[in-house]
Amino acid sequence: MNLRKQIVTMVAALGLVAVGSAVSVSATPSPDARDRFAAASGTDGAVLRVASVTPRTTKQTQLAASSPSISPAPLENFHLPSGGGYLCFYGELCLEVWDPTVGKVEVFILYRCNRYWLSHFKDHRWGVNNQTTGTVARYYGQDGRQLFDSTAYDRRYVYWTPVWSVRNC
Repeated sequence: MNLRKQIVTMVAALGLVAVGSAVSVSATPSPDARDRFAAASGTDGAVLRVASVTPRTTKQTQLAASSPSISPAPLENFHLPSGGGYLCFYGELCLEVWDPTVGKVEVFILYRCNRYWLSHFKDHRWGVNNQTTGTVARYYGQDGRQLFDSTAYDRRYVYWTPVWSVRNC
């Protein structure tokens, strides 16, 4: 393999992409369904291929980001206007997360007792447990282990990146 191909393969494997370029990378095994981590490790016989390098427009840059989401569907979700606030009503667990696709904070309101799976929740934002007094919300990591809990009433600044699911009751 010549030096140029080795460099391209290393850049793809490390997930390094120059600003202003879009690089398509395919790898085996397939990427994780939650898109939390790049699947370009090159292990287990994975073959990495750089399909194309093209200039990236502003619209393409916005599309590269992913909106946060929750499954099953929350009671309600909405984006806050710039500088805006909201009320987390009694009986609700409210989760705030930054939505890079619109450049605003998105709020998810959880009410029904369930385990909710989070997608594209990153960085730090507020979690407000305003459920009935004493109700415990549990936050779980990728491996299913409990990371921490929150007993109502509780308002805390949460680092969302390691949180993969929440049980609100």
